[in-house]
Amino acid sequence: PRYSFGTSNYLSVPKVAATPTATATGPVSAPIATSTSVTLTYTTANSPTYVNIWYQRSTDGGTTWSAWAQAVNDTTVDGSAAWTAPGDGLYRWNATANYLNGGEAAPTSAENGNLQIDATAPTITATTPAYLATGVATTAGTFVTQFSEAMNTTITAFLTNLPGTAGTWSANKIWFNITYTALTAETSYYVNFTGQGHKDVAGNALTGDIYKTFGTAGSPPNTTVVSVSPAYIGQLPDDVTLTADGSDNATGGSNVLSAEYRIDRNDDGDFLDANEGWVAMTAAT
Repeated sequence: PRYSFGTSNYLSVPKVAATPTATATGPVSAPIATSTSVTLTYTTANSPTYVNIWYQRSTDGGTTWSAWAQAVNDTTVDGSAAWTAPGDGLYRWNATANYLNGGEAAPTSAENGNLQIDATAPTITATTPAYLATGVATTAGTFVTQFSEAMNTTITAFLTNLPGTAGTWSANKIWFNITYTALTAETSYYVNFTGQGHKDVAGNALTGDIYKTFGTAGSPPNTTVVSVSPAYIGQLPDDVTLTADGSDNATGGSNVLSAEYRIDRNDDGDFLDANEGWVAMTAAT
């Protein structure tokens, strides 16, 4: 028998491995983070040997963003990596596989975010009346406390010796206003937020100097002459020494520091003539 064999050509095509990839998956804000220690997460495809996780940061609420910066280089490729953020702000993420080694290029846009970090405790930045102020009017008014950031406005507790108080928050959550009724002269008053649970919207507890005081003004003088000696009625001798004692009948009255006298030299009762004005007496020592 005759056998016939055909011929054929074989083309060998090399197998090209797929480019490894990585995609950032978080973290995102739910709720606001109160620690700068975070766990970055990502997914991968096609078996990368390492993953770089990148971040952008905004400190103005997302209006402007920093350039992309590398957070971690993860050689474990297990889907997560621990990282400490540089501070408060908004963060967004991108992950690249085998960067600069046949893998993905540097990031140009975010793959996930945003994470909001607020790890800074709030403080009291100012009060009206000012801390340790003196001479504050005794009329009814408002004690205003300014905080360093937006606060949790569901908390309104405070301690005080101010009379007739009521506390309310401003719309921007920065100011706490305590109205009060008329005060007592020459009295020290306080507002104390210690132990009342105040915290910012992220949950950081209020810290710093949170016990504030001020003092009220004294009452206007209400002085009277108690006695004058010698108690002459009629014309005084040419050479005489007058002694006057007085008192301040106002609430919290002080010592009387000075006294004055005048003489009706022509006995017409008007004290309007020459040399009939008030003359200061010398204070006794």
